[in-house]
Amino acid sequence: MLSPGRRTVVYLAAIGILALLAYGYTTLAPADAPTAAIPAPEAPKKGKKARKAALRPAAEKACLPPPSDVGPEDMVASAGLDPGDVRTVMRAASQTSLACFGDSPSVTLRLSILVACTGVVAKVDVEDDGGASPEVQDCIQEALRAAEFPAHALPDGDRFEYPLRYTAPG
Repeated sequence: MLSPGRRTVVYLAAIGILALLAYGYTTLAPADAPTAAIPAPEAPKKGKKARKAALRPAAEKACLPPPSDVGPEDMVASAGLDPGDVRTVMRAASQTSLACFGDSPSVTLRLSILVACTGVVAKVDVEDDGGASPEVQDCIQEALRAAEFPAHALPDGDRFEYPLRYTAPG
C-alpha cells in the first residue's frame, strides 16, 4: 500500500504520461498536414460500388499484450500507436483519398480517428469539414477505414486527431 504522499506522486506521473501521449498525437499543425494536388481524373469511376471495389478492408492483427514489466513507482501502462507510424500510415491514406475530391476546391479537414488494438480503423469522425461536401466527407471516411495501422496494446483503441489539407490544381 502506498502512502498518501507517494500515491499523489504516482497519480501525477500517470497524468503526465497520458498528457505526453495525447500531445504526441495532436501536435501536427495544419501547416504540416500532407498537401497534394488533386490530379485530373483519367477515367473516373462513378458511384460507391466503384470506390468500394478499389478499397480492400484492412487486415486485423493480434492485439499486443499489455506490458509485464512494472516501472518505477509501481506503474504499468500499455502503449498505443507510435506517432511516427501514425504519420506514415496517414500520408499513404491521404494519397488514397485524393480520388474523393474530383474537381472540388481546396479544403482542410480535421479528423478524429480511432484505431482498434488490431490495427484496424474502427471509426473516423470529421471534427471540422472545412466546407467539404457530405459526399466528399463520406468518401474520405471510407478511404481511411481501409488504412492499415500496426497493432498496439490499448484494448479500447487509440484515438488521434489528424488534419488533411487538399489543394486543388491550378
